[in-house]
Amino acid sequence: DEEREGLFRCEVHGAVHPSIRDPQAMRAGDFSMHCPQCGAEMSALPTPPDCPTEPLSVYAISKKQQEDYCQYAARTFGLPLITLRYFNVYGSMQSLRNPYTGVVSIFYSLLREGRSLSLYERGLPLRDFVHVSDVVRANLLAMNEKLATGSVFNVGTGVAATIGQIADAQAKAMGVDAVLEDRGEYRVGDVFGCYADLSHSRQILAYEPEVDLVTGMREFVAWADGQASVNQYDKTVAELRAHGLFGKATG
Repeated sequence: DEEREGLFRCEVHGAVHPSIRDPQAMRAGDFSMHCPQCGAEMSALPTPPDCPTEPLSVYAISKKQQEDYCQYAARTFGLPLITLRYFNVYGSMQSLRNPYTGVVSIFYSLLREGRSLSLYERGLPLRDFVHVSDVVRANLLAMNEKLATGSVFNVGTGVAATIGQIADAQAKAMGVDAVLEDRGEYRVGDVFGCYADLSHSRQILAYEPEVDLVTGMREFVAWADGQASVNQYDKTVAELRAHGLFGKATG
């Protein structure tokens, strides 16, 4: 889900799969997706598994390479292979010490200390947060010898949630009032929006997500409250800034 921007819709030009956003526009505080043909602001659409890929980070490149290697082995040696593309996985047993595992662990550590949350890009970016139990379910369904080798399936919820909504859901699950701040901050190279089109997964894999965001956050918090967590948010920001991957809008 981080290889390229997801699918978007322009009112004039229809479905568009855009590339990376204009860095100058982001520095000016414009984080929206604009049509590459007419410049109009676009709305997000669910992203199918056959959308073109264009990795925007070393992490995304490594994921794409792994998938390519597996597809090559399947074609060349006839190995049974099913590719599952996980979207933003969260839930119990995820690391509470590694801030690079995603915003759920970051927000939890900050809220646990009573700190405010800085929402990148005003909390507007869209993601598909899927609970780990649904991911496990998809893996079990994929262990089906009747599935065609080389098949690719999205594993998400098919529901887009803003980062702001994620923060609110987590705070409510923790029973705290979150202080949300807009400091104009953003991470260079992040995609604005991508959420799963599950039509292929539903039809062929018989996959259907069962855990909604509210239920999933409650499960995560119930587990995390009994664990030790380490807040390394400030260290992470310093590392991103040192490598030119942390931006702040001037407009």
